[in-house]
Amino acid sequence: MPRPEELRLTEYGSEDSDYDEDIFNNSIIHSYEKKRLTKQHGFRHYDIWLHPNLTVTPLRFQGKVEIKIKVLKRTKCIVLSSLEQNITDIKLKQKDGTVLMTEEFSHVPEHEFLLIPLRAKLEEEEYTLVIKYEAEVRHALKGFYRSYYTTSQGERRVAAVTQFEATFARHAFPCFDEPAYKATFTISIVRDPEHTALSNMPVESTKKYNEHGLLEDTFEKSIKMSTYLVAFMIMDFTSRSTTTSSNVLIRVWSRSETEHQTEYALDCAKQLLEYYEDLFGIPFPLPKQDLVAVPDFNSGAMENWGLITYRETSILYDKAETSNSFKRRVVSVIAHELAHQWFGNLVTMKWWNDLWLNEGFASYMEYVASDKVKPEMGMQMYLQKNGMQRALSADSFSNSHPISTKADTPDSIAEMFDAISYRKGACIIRMLNEVLGDKLFFEGINNYLTKYEYSNAEQSQLYVAINETAKHMEQAIDISEFMGSWTLQMGYPIVHVKLTEGNKVQVSQTKYKFPGEVEAESPLGYKWHIPFWYQTNEETGINNFLWVSDETVEFETEENANWILGNSRARGFYRVNYESENWDKIIDLLHNSHTVFHEVDRMKIIDDLTSISQVVDDVDITRALDASLYLKSEESLYVLTGCLASLSRIIGKLVVVEDYGAEINAFFLDILEPVVKRIGLDSKPDDDFETG
Repeated sequence: MPRPEELRLTEYGSEDSDYDEDIFNNSIIHSYEKKRLTKQHGFRHYDIWLHPNLTVTPLRFQGKVEIKIKVLKRTKCIVLSSLEQNITDIKLKQKDGTVLMTEEFSHVPEHEFLLIPLRAKLEEEEYTLVIKYEAEVRHALKGFYRSYYTTSQGERRVAAVTQFEATFARHAFPCFDEPAYKATFTISIVRDPEHTALSNMPVESTKKYNEHGLLEDTFEKSIKMSTYLVAFMIMDFTSRSTTTSSNVLIRVWSRSETEHQTEYALDCAKQLLEYYEDLFGIPFPLPKQDLVAVPDFNSGAMENWGLITYRETSILYDKAETSNSFKRRVVSVIAHELAHQWFGNLVTMKWWNDLWLNEGFASYMEYVASDKVKPEMGMQMYLQKNGMQRALSADSFSNSHPISTKADTPDSIAEMFDAISYRKGACIIRMLNEVLGDKLFFEGINNYLTKYEYSNAEQSQLYVAINETAKHMEQAIDISEFMGSWTLQMGYPIVHVKLTEGNKVQVSQTKYKFPGEVEAESPLGYKWHIPFWYQTNEETGINNFLWVSDETVEFETEENANWILGNSRARGFYRVNYESENWDKIIDLLHNSHTVFHEVDRMKIIDDLTSISQVVDDVDITRALDASLYLKSEESLYVLTGCLASLSRIIGKLVVVEDYGAEINAFFLDILEPVVKRIGLDSKPDDDFETG
């Protein structure tokens, strides 16, 4: 199959050409068809001034942005991102302060552009673009928007909050709103004295704004970052704080009535930030990290550098009212967002087609880091249930997409924030980690983060950085070829394993595909470079390993092997199918000695059986149900709940299509009755994280 580096890895929709002079006619713009900003400008710094009025209806704000631009290519037009702003004045200044003449600006709403034509071409020099505007503090939970909450006394209060990922900074201020266009930012906010203003950086100064008692906060100049990571807010919240061993101030902000629920998050944030600094070998670059519980928030959280925003249910924990298992949600979300401070903030993908470089890494690290600081939560087991199983399920259908895929409009970019970028991305990175081992993997990650810090990268550059450490492996591996087979085509393989007479094993691969389904073409022909781990009754170690890249691979195992289990510990992103005799032996072991298999393997066996029974004729659905009856003796609730989730995929067909509703009810009662007797139906203070 073709090598991935021969394919187009990145730069979907990139625009390198100059602006076409034909789009101007007597200084009137007739059309502009480009979807991406061109690379004619270098961006040095933004000065952003905002005066929101939170006392009027509708809520509005006045703004001014000054952008220092370095023209890289002579041009007669400045094009930047802007949406839903009433622009009142535009000036372009040379370094000596001379104001250059501009023509009437115009908007291209379908591409969310602001076009500023000039009377003469700009030379390759530095300029300052000054734009004054006004806009509404939005109702929608994106851009610069309002968030309401009601106190216990019935008083309705308002906060103004930002959410800029992926393409919403342009709602708050005109800017070059693409991830590759990094700059520094100085932000000033006018506020009432009863409010607090926050931004990415600490407050540098506060001064009196006018005779009516308003104050103006100016924040320290930021480090270099993308526009989607800029954040600011105005609110009346209170906070708890602590300091890390490297002297980073951490504060958790919330409504004053929920301040007592922030203690657990504060403890987690401190431990996690210290862990990441040590693991990545790169200090957190900001003097403070704020975490804010926002009453109205669309996502689980947002990783704004130095000012992470959270949905309240993702960060607040009240041990008097919330089950013990809810702690897992809090620590995992905080771990995810803090991982982004390196993966996404320090090094950012060049374009949204490689969103998985941000979200896949953060999703994987949320399990790794949570397991490190809170080992009692069993996060590695949770990775199998919440990560691997859901990712495989999402990637099973023909409407899936490759991890790295074209995205060139705001709508198509928004669609990238899905289970494929997050969960599959996490599983593919975990698979790479397992192939390399922790030492080489994290050395490669350090190479990547150090080389591209405060800059942008694409997946091919990640592979080169990791290849520098992978060359020290005993068995040579081409990281680009291996990883490209998983990121450049949708779906995943079924690995078919046949244990023949003697000690020979045949292994082959086919794409997981529902009967009759029409699949899109793949540049790699739906063939993968598969790291195949296995164990047998004679080889119980978990590191028996070989590569499966060709149609069929044969190898020899121990002479007395009478069963084989593929993908041991579920480290690879694929399913495994066996001939009937091997399935029967695995199922018999489940019924009579299930602890022969690790908990993760027990969960994976049932998950593979239930899924493969839908697409492989030789694997009947009754085999999956028969295997699942062993769950009556399963004591791990992680395994039990994971297996029940897998079974749910085939229950609908049995109940609705085959009309086996009564039989299915009896089947589940048979499995669950011993569990209910053992743990009860009511929550108890000493419940573990899965029981709760």
